[in-house]
Formats: sequence, structure tokens, C-alpha cells
Amino acid sequence: MKKQKLLLIILTSLFITNSSYADYAVKGDYSCGNVIKYDKENNSVARKIIVSWFNGFASGANWKSGNTDVDTFSDANSIYYSVVKFCKENPLKYSADATEFLYLELNN
Repeated sequence: MKKQKLLLIILTSLFITNSSYADYAVKGDYSCGNVIKYDKENNSVARKIIVSWFNGFASGANWKSGNTDVDTFSDANSIYYSVVKFCKENPLKYSADATEFLYLELNN
């Protein structure tokens, strides 16, 4: 009986997904808690990763939509501090959420 319960728990856990990303798979993003921590530590590597991640996301989204508007790309400082601001206001979210929010703001 214990083996059946354990098997049921394992099988059930395989089908649980993160609903906030139900439409797409996200790789390489940070939790907003980590973004805030890295900003306090003045972590230059994390800063570059966050900006590069945004630029990659924006490039992919532009390619997918056919958007050729170069204004989608802002300077690195503006991108970074926008992600940090979003994360400070939404500490339980992820840098992917901040990236999507910023991309949509730049395209309005």
C-alpha cells in the first residue's frame, strides 16, 4: 500500500506545471527575489545576463511577430533598472514576467 501511494505521488507530480508559463517554456530566468539580491550585491554578471535575456526575448518576439521597430531595444541601464523596479514591485514573480511586461510597454 505504501508503494502505491508513493507511486501515485510521483506520477501526480509529473503532471503539475507552473501555470504562469502554460503557453510557453521559459529557461534561464531568475526569480525576482534573486534579481533584487543580485542588484543589492551589485552583481555585474547577473546584470549582463538579465539585459542579454531581455534582448534575446525581444529579438525572438520581434522575429515571430515581424516587428522591425528598433525602438523595442532600449539601452542596457534602462532595461536592467526596469526589470529591478518590476521585481521590487512584484517580488514573487520572475524576470521573465518583467521582460514580458517591459517588452509590451516598449511596443505600445
